[in-house]
Amino acid sequence: GSGKLVLLAWMLGAHSTGIELARSRWEACCDATSILKELESSSEGMQKDYLPPRSRAGFDFVCGNAADLDFTDADFVFAASVLYPEALIDKLAVTARWMKPGSRIVTHKGLIGPEFKTVGEFVEPTTWNTRTRWILTEVVSNPSAEKCLETNIRPHSSFPDEDRCSFREIV
Repeated sequence: GSGKLVLLAWMLGAHSTGIELARSRWEACCDATSILKELESSSEGMQKDYLPPRSRAGFDFVCGNAADLDFTDADFVFAASVLYPEALIDKLAVTARWMKPGSRIVTHKGLIGPEFKTVGEFVEPTTWNTRTRWILTEVVSNPSAEKCLETNIRPHSSFPDEDRCSFREIV
């Protein structure tokens, strides 16, 4: 997507990562990140006194497939999954079931499995519809010790440099 939720999470104090398959959308996020870097380092800079405390860890944008990303350390995941095929939702669930219990996931189609509990549903406007339904799911347990986390997923830091752009707070 455009990275709005990633930036919002960062402005609210979280380290956040967004992953986008479409290179043109990812490039738009990187362009916005470059502008933010320029503003932050300029002599006038951003009016830090007027902004809420932000995570010094910053944010990252990755160009890649969400099915390849290890997000098991996340506390919250949002997937704009309205057009995701069922196979991708299932793949995301395979990874999400290893998130720590209490973690939350928002999707359009919900996640199925004994490790998940549907907490609720809500309707919000999106850029494509004035009433889009979302499902909030909580991770309530992890798979048994006999099962293993898939090894073909990787942390955002292991994606090639040409597929990542980041922002870190200037201190």
